[in-house]
Amino acid sequence: MSDIQADKALFLQAGALGDSLFALTLADFVKNSLKLDAVDFLGRPEYTSYFPSRTCVSKVYDWDRFAAHRLFTDPAGFDIPDSDPLLELLSDYQCIVNLIGGNDSDFEKNLIFAVYCRRSADIATILTRPEKGGLHLADFFISQFAEQAGLTVAVKDEHKNKILVRATGADKVRGGKILNNAAESFFGGPMPLTQSDRLVIIAPGGGGLGKCWCLDNFLRVADLLSAEGLTPVFLLGPAEMERFSSRRISEIQAAAVTLSGLSLEELVGCLSFAKVFIGNDSGVSHLAGLMGIKTIAVFGPTDPAVYRPLGPDAAAVRDDSADFADSPSPPVQQKVLSLIR
Repeated sequence: MSDIQADKALFLQAGALGDSLFALTLADFVKNSLKLDAVDFLGRPEYTSYFPSRTCVSKVYDWDRFAAHRLFTDPAGFDIPDSDPLLELLSDYQCIVNLIGGNDSDFEKNLIFAVYCRRSADIATILTRPEKGGLHLADFFISQFAEQAGLTVAVKDEHKNKILVRATGADKVRGGKILNNAAESFFGGPMPLTQSDRLVIIAPGGGGLGKCWCLDNFLRVADLLSAEGLTPVFLLGPAEMERFSSRRISEIQAAAVTLSGLSLEELVGCLSFAKVFIGNDSGVSHLAGLMGIKTIAVFGPTDPAVYRPLGPDAAAVRDDSADFADSPSPPVQQKVLSLIR
């Protein structure tokens, strides 16, 4: 790739929430560097449906609707009809960014074949796991694209401090109703959380159990925040509702206002009212950071130098104890609190 002549780019990305947000950082860089009119995503709507109108992404296409899984098949047997909707979609873009199949993979070979069935286009294949430690994933993505595109501009750190996700007015209205209704139920009367700057949203879950700080830490932090006049609100996703026992969920619900069952659009609306967000190395932590919320993510086995949340006010705290996921850690609790005070 060099001297890309394109009006818009299509990103192929089929990961979960956190992966899609790292891809969003690259999308913002690509759109600005190439001065594109639009960047679109082909991926999993359950993790990216909220992108249009809130981010630099204009459209999101459903991976399953276009049966894009066919691109993983053995190239020797890969074929695609000329009238296929996937071909129609790919042919509409002069620049395609592949964050799924690595160099010389079956996926990349089939993608190249499908694209060139209709027209030539610039295809950038981005490896999604750093080959050396210490390089942040966003830097890894951007440096690969810059090299393949022949960009001579130096890759700066400014992308790490940008707000890339903004709640819409409708998001805020929805989020405000959800927060205030949950607070009224918890406190037994009106408690308008959206009219104060004391709201701390705590998300004790994440994609992998081993990456989740012991729940007792979050409960203790919530108690201490309440004692200091702040209002903690727990956020539980589908994984936590299945993973935590009924006893543990009852503990959380007794400790603070608790939200669950939110769509991503509702989540964005609720987060927009937070003074602070506290979570694990998880997709929601990355979302909060990119919304510009003061974000504190607690890391255990994963490397914050590579995976820490980005944003103008995001920080990572490391708990390197062997029982990170199983036992309380008062010293790390104090580190988290010191970043809020």
